[in-house]
Amino acid sequence: MFEPYSRPRCSVSSWARPAFTTRARRRMDLDKRQRPTSFSRQAYGRDGRTQVSATPRASRQEKRECRGRRQVVPAKHDELRHSLRSVLEHFRRWTTHFQVLVADFPFPSCNLTQSRHVRLSQIPQWLNKSRTDGSISLDIVPHSQFMSGYRQSTFSSLSIESQFANLNVSEAFIYMNDDIFFMAPMTPWDFYTSAYGPVLRMQSDLMVPPLTRETKKAYGEWQTLQYSNQLLGDRFGQRYRPYTTHEAKTLVKSMVDEVTITWHSELHHTGQQRFRMNPEAKDAYLPFLATHWMVERHREALLWSWVVARIGGDDDEWGPVQSAQAWKELGGVDDKDLIDVRRKARSTLHEDHILNVLESTGDPTIGRSQYAFVSRDGYPYAGLGRFGWKNWPVFQPSRSSDAPGIYSDPAARCSISRTECLAASNARIRGASGIFTRLAFEVPHCGDCVITALVASSGDLGLSAFLPEPDRAWMSWKDAAEPSTAIAPHLPLVANYRAANFTLSHVFTQSRGETTSVRDWVVELVARYRFTIGLTPSHFAMLRNPNSIKALFGRFEKKIHPDDTIQDIMMLCLNDDISLQPERADTLLRKWQAQRWPRKADWEL
Repeated sequence: MFEPYSRPRCSVSSWARPAFTTRARRRMDLDKRQRPTSFSRQAYGRDGRTQVSATPRASRQEKRECRGRRQVVPAKHDELRHSLRSVLEHFRRWTTHFQVLVADFPFPSCNLTQSRHVRLSQIPQWLNKSRTDGSISLDIVPHSQFMSGYRQSTFSSLSIESQFANLNVSEAFIYMNDDIFFMAPMTPWDFYTSAYGPVLRMQSDLMVPPLTRETKKAYGEWQTLQYSNQLLGDRFGQRYRPYTTHEAKTLVKSMVDEVTITWHSELHHTGQQRFRMNPEAKDAYLPFLATHWMVERHREALLWSWVVARIGGDDDEWGPVQSAQAWKELGGVDDKDLIDVRRKARSTLHEDHILNVLESTGDPTIGRSQYAFVSRDGYPYAGLGRFGWKNWPVFQPSRSSDAPGIYSDPAARCSISRTECLAASNARIRGASGIFTRLAFEVPHCGDCVITALVASSGDLGLSAFLPEPDRAWMSWKDAAEPSTAIAPHLPLVANYRAANFTLSHVFTQSRGETTSVRDWVVELVARYRFTIGLTPSHFAMLRNPNSIKALFGRFEKKIHPDDTIQDIMMLCLNDDISLQPERADTLLRKWQAQRWPRKADWEL
């Protein structure tokens, strides 16, 4: 079912630190110490008035408000106003900027002589002209101002999200729909720290299959998810990947840019769709792509660092000497073809260690979200398979009988075959880049197990076993003149790994750093894609009728049973699927929201 109008849905909030730029001011630059500085909420116009505004082609045209001339959408449950209030109440200290992305429409041709240059922007009817609340500013951003090739109004969230690379936001920003509310104080720890990167929220026990001939045809949201996972599979190898939860999402602008460069045509196609879930259209889901992009690029960087930058030669050499070194570093012996790999204990997520790291980087202290996995411990999807697992990989012994331990998931043990993984007898696999491609994409379980082995070899902390020797330098950098611009370290941006050139010389030609040290370049590469998988107490509620609404709100006031934890949640999603007594349901929702977040923002009338 299509909504006749898109509802306000995305706001962008700014964090305490300004966005980092280098002298080159390139899209791919990344400040390692950057905190999220933008809060983006997409707005579906349920309670709006229209505003006449010029498109960029007619920016001199005077803006005027137009009330009562055209009712854009019927009033609904006032979610946007109270979702914004909830963020102000529970996140004010850490934010400086909101953006609300709204629909806009062509102005009727009978009313203005230059109507083709003027559009009606849908803005909330309760919004005044001040657009500030203390130090926090709010901007209304019409779709036509950031969506490329925008010809008609769009009502598809997938279409709007596909154009996020065009937003003027900080390096790290939070994206929310208007049905998501903050229920308790939150801090940057819950979304992004310079030490551990963006906090990603996924379900380890709910997997998205790639779209293949063997995959059952899906509909609705899952059709889009499967197609997006197919795109990821063409680039990183086909596998099932975890479902991204419907909560506030941390996105990184440079990662969104990389995704947009890689799948430009697919995202452009999605951006041209006016309605969501067209069964004939292949729509890409950018937040899903951007989330898994960081995880897969980090895995790719680790394997490339070890195979190509550490062991391979300057001219991509990979012969008996390199093969023997790789086998030895993995723990193999000459007369055996198999290595039994076991996960080892690590201290990455020890509280004392985390506190020391946060203090050294100037990040706020630990919050309520639990860090279930950090990229410093390798790759989190290795043991999930087709059906997922109840927990993410654990690197400490269990502290109780009901808590997971080191060997509580399938990826804790694995094996590496020299013949299969290192292609010892395959003459078609050529060079270090060929071995890397085999490990990373063609036989992904080999790459997963190699990462497990090398993380264990790296000891209690860090990823030293993956890194090139400290004295390895790239002589072409050393002899060349100082580059006029610096490009952040990265591997090829292609939609299919088969079209990429992963040789050392090609990668370094395309991504010149400010150092001659191969090790330093690789450290920057790996750090660029750092991430955290977080578990934040939250609740997803499907609202169908007044009775379900009253039951839900009653649980917030009084525990129904001892195991009910809804009173302790930090985020709430109220998914509107109301089909019975909509007027009564609307009254209940408005009353509860007003009681829960009574303080009016200064930008409200």
